[in-house]
Amino acid sequence: MAFSENADFAKAVAAAVPGTDGLIDSEEDAVSESERLGFPVMLKATEGGGGMGLATCSNIDEVKASFATVKSRGETLFKNAGVFMERYYPDSHHIEVQIFGNGLGNAIHVGERECSIQRRHQKVIEECPSPFVTKHRHLREKLYLAAVRLAESIKYGSAGTIEYLVDDKTADFFFLEMNPRLQVEHGITELCYDVDLVELMLRQADAELRGEGGLSPLALQSTQPGDPNGFAIEAKVYAENPARNYAPSPGTLQIVDWKDSAYTRIDTWIRTGTIASSHYDPLLPKVMYHSQSRHDAIEGMYEVLLESRISGPPTNLDFLATILDQAEFREGDTMIKFLNEFDYSPQAIDVLSAGVYTTVQDYPGRPTMGRGFSRAGPMDPLAFQIANLLVGNPVGTEGLEVTLNGPELLFLGSAIIAICGAPTEVTVDGAPESMWKRFRVKSGQKLKIGKTTDGGCRSYLALYGGLPSVAEWFGSKATSPGVGVGGYQGRALAAGNLLTISKHVPADLASPLAIPERLILQYRNHWDLMTMVGPYDEGYLLDEDVKMMYETKWQISHNAARGGIRLIGPKPQWARANGGEGGAHPSNVPENGYPVGTLNWTGDDPCVFPIDCPDFVGFISSITVAKADHWRLGQMKAGDTMHYRPVSLQDALAMRKRLNAFIKDIRKATVRGTGQPRTMYRQGGDDYLLVEYGEGSFDLNHRCRVIALTKALRESPGDISFSKALLIYYDGLRIPQQKLLGHLTHLEFEFGDLSRAKVPSHLFKLPILFGSPRETEALKRYMETQRPYASYIPDNMDFVAKNNGLEKQDLKNILLNQPLIAVSMNPSRVFTPAGQVSWGGSCMALYNVQSPGGYRLTGLTIPGVDILGSKPGYSLSRPWLFEDFDQLTFHKVEEEEYERQLKLFGSGRYKYDWEEVVSDMEEHNKLLEATREEVKEVRRRQAEAQAKMSPIKLQLENDLLTKWTREKAKGKTPIDQVEELLKGTPPNLPPPLPPQRQSLAPAHPRRRHHHSRYANRRGAGSYEIGDRRLGGGGASGRGSGEGVG
Repeated sequence: MAFSENADFAKAVAAAVPGTDGLIDSEEDAVSESERLGFPVMLKATEGGGGMGLATCSNIDEVKASFATVKSRGETLFKNAGVFMERYYPDSHHIEVQIFGNGLGNAIHVGERECSIQRRHQKVIEECPSPFVTKHRHLREKLYLAAVRLAESIKYGSAGTIEYLVDDKTADFFFLEMNPRLQVEHGITELCYDVDLVELMLRQADAELRGEGGLSPLALQSTQPGDPNGFAIEAKVYAENPARNYAPSPGTLQIVDWKDSAYTRIDTWIRTGTIASSHYDPLLPKVMYHSQSRHDAIEGMYEVLLESRISGPPTNLDFLATILDQAEFREGDTMIKFLNEFDYSPQAIDVLSAGVYTTVQDYPGRPTMGRGFSRAGPMDPLAFQIANLLVGNPVGTEGLEVTLNGPELLFLGSAIIAICGAPTEVTVDGAPESMWKRFRVKSGQKLKIGKTTDGGCRSYLALYGGLPSVAEWFGSKATSPGVGVGGYQGRALAAGNLLTISKHVPADLASPLAIPERLILQYRNHWDLMTMVGPYDEGYLLDEDVKMMYETKWQISHNAARGGIRLIGPKPQWARANGGEGGAHPSNVPENGYPVGTLNWTGDDPCVFPIDCPDFVGFISSITVAKADHWRLGQMKAGDTMHYRPVSLQDALAMRKRLNAFIKDIRKATVRGTGQPRTMYRQGGDDYLLVEYGEGSFDLNHRCRVIALTKALRESPGDISFSKALLIYYDGLRIPQQKLLGHLTHLEFEFGDLSRAKVPSHLFKLPILFGSPRETEALKRYMETQRPYASYIPDNMDFVAKNNGLEKQDLKNILLNQPLIAVSMNPSRVFTPAGQVSWGGSCMALYNVQSPGGYRLTGLTIPGVDILGSKPGYSLSRPWLFEDFDQLTFHKVEEEEYERQLKLFGSGRYKYDWEEVVSDMEEHNKLLEATREEVKEVRRRQAEAQAKMSPIKLQLENDLLTKWTREKAKGKTPIDQVEELLKGTPPNLPPPLPPQRQSLAPAHPRRRHHHSRYANRRGAGSYEIGDRRLGGGGASGRGSGEGVG
């Protein structure tokens, strides 16, 4: 029975969604009804379900276009062409109540589920209980009562679902339809209510078969559950391509590996090796997670989705995880329109066209696999490895091998790539691009690898991070298309394939890097290949046959591929009449394995066996190409010519060593592409060397290298020491500069990639006091003794705020978790109180003793230095508290409380509030990548504020500086005038930006520590502090150059 079309029935139990009284017979009637109901409307097939047979229409044209389609789908899919119309409410929730009836007029409810996250009206993520209903508890009993009344009114027997549309603003609900069956999402109801709905259905069926009509009222009522036990979430995983409007993506599931736990339930029919057919629904598993709190359920499900793996055709695993990571979902505020407004793009490559023959390869493939399987791997391993080194990968990382004419690829996320190999046409969005260098392809750009333009036939596309979603098979992702294993579903790429790429790209890789032209491999149309004898020469071939092989100028046949390269040339005379037990022809031998690069004789026809040659076959192999020349072998194409050149074993190994040394040299030259920044060594006199990382910007990754360098130097001989990690003191008489530089560059190579390092540290929680008399006194002394007029006095905080387009109060609110841009005092102060928190540039400084300084005064906290080391937490050998990478957070206190804590510090009784934490560089770098655009927007707003302020500020500063200079020439400014200036308002600077531009987005709620401050020592009694999220702080910066961020 199509309950949803029975308006009288619906109104008997709940208000129905406004709609037609009956079925619509024609397009004209559909138009008329839509005008009566008002847009938007929904056309629905009476027997439709699962999102099929539905169409949402926003105007008359869409009604006309959709009516015939919905009618046709109803007839085709459900054998019922009936169509009706309802008003569509986009600002609403889809909530359903699970019921069970005994067929005798009794029914119970088993809680509700929220199914508001839908794509094309098909549920994607469901929750039990509903977060909306949980916020509106008065609604729950009304929904239950209406649902039970409906089931009882028709004497419904079995499990069923009553579905409602619930208005987001009023919580009014409308009856949508009843589904008289067990629905896909029943599992989360079972988890929350500890009930087995399938068992209940079987018990009901047994009772009916016994002639009892159904379960007894008492038996049914005894199963009525109470409140839900915890929260459960279900996510439906589909084999679908998000880059192609979520089209179904059939194919072989090469890996199915679930992140499992005691709280996970996975209902599925798939396993590794399952073929997802195009003839059925693309639903793979239903993943469910149950926990005692909704927060923990979300976190648990998020982890399951991120750490589970399905390799083969594309799936929506990342799409689902991204939904769970949205603030609207975490707050329980998603409506049925959520996915219509949800902007999701996978970090992937959409294959628009695949080219002649493009496969996934890695190095060295499967050289020892055997058992009839080819070895796989790149035909030109040298170009392949160099391409990987350029983008910062290990040499063996999987990439694409392109033959003759390549693919067109749409990048849905940005990537660092390099293309090496035979000269080939390469364009990005139609503009020519060079090979043998690394460059960034931005999201939305199209990369076209066209035809080869000269000698050689293969090129290689390397991408930073490789292709993470491609499955491994026996330790390799390399494709062996001949036997259907490895790579992308065991075959060459095809249009419509989706290749996942790395989400994280180190910032250092953005700088250009190219192989010098003199080192680029040369690809010709004639090849000289270095070869050795065997395995079958002596006793199988005549001496003149072997001589013939070396003297012949062989031509490459049109049959030249990964599995074999046939040659055109003379035939041998053979040293024997037949193959004995191997066969009738003298080329026959019993089955044996074959070395890569060998010349195989299939009868009288010569064929070179490259990387995908058969694992064993019954023909002799004579001379074999030395491994150092495999790259040349891999570039030979039809029509080329070649000569074999004999070499000894010693010569072949010497060639290998030279080739390996060449690759090693390139690795050293490109090593910063593996997470290592540019390193600059600046001489300071004859005893100092300043080490500077990066391009002059702040970067926490640089700070991590500073710590590694500090540790390594501490373990060095006593000839080297340092006052800070970047300024190295060495005895120039004892250590030659070149020796020191050699040692430092060797250390950098040994450090390698630190972008995933984990650094133990401490999280300190310090008080902060704004606007203290101590700050006022410091400013007074500055104005009395140095300069009474400046754009930044008498109120430093107001100046910093306006310089960033903010109000002063905004600065106080943001001070704990955002970097700001300001300028240092000119001239600098001669006095700064101990415990002063100050801003300068993109750093914050903590002055731990009274000292000179030039940063803006923005608050007071407890110092972090005890010169004699007598206080708790200090020692004589370690009179400082904060170490590199320690995190500082602040909480506001009033003056009385601050003075009390400061006295405790002075008397040695203050106890710092701290905890041990781990700074995860991988998480930090992921956050940098995720917030890249957000940071750009913050920087843009800051630049806008400064640009607006600069002309006025510059003029004001010049005027005030002139005034001060003039007065200074006459004598000091009177003290009473300083007092008046301190009481006055700040100089006339432009107002802050409008309120809508003041918002600086907070950190993600799950990543609370990302806004902590990181500290390092700045001089004898001060620290520089930078913001981890938006600041920088590496080897170059303000003051000592050790700001950390």
